[in-house]
Amino acid sequence: MIEPEGISLLGLCGDLLRSPESVVDRAADPRAFARDAPRVLFVAIGCLALFGAVVGSYRGGVQVGFAALKMPLLLLVPLVVGLPAVGSLFRLAGQPVAGPRLSMAGLVAVARTALLA
Repeated sequence: MIEPEGISLLGLCGDLLRSPESVVDRAADPRAFARDAPRVLFVAIGCLALFGAVVGSYRGGVQVGFAALKMPLLLLVPLVVGLPAVGSLFRLAGQPVAGPRLSMAGLVAVARTALLA
């Protein structure tokens, strides 16, 4: 099911929480992938930065800002490093997966974790 072009960011967050597989399935359409990938990344970075600020508020001061900057890196850097290896493992197993689908699955996982944090 392809969502309309005007789906809100809040609607995307609802989709990420209720049916993450539908967001990943939409990545098959290049236009939907180009529309959804930056928005999912924005949700992930925004929620992780907010969570980092909350964690940094325990110490207070400059740690609030530093933790808000570091928390998105904590989940997104391993994603960037690990996705090519996961794609290679799928190919070795004889189950090739499309790059946009694999990328969107990783982004959805990080964004869903960020929303729940």
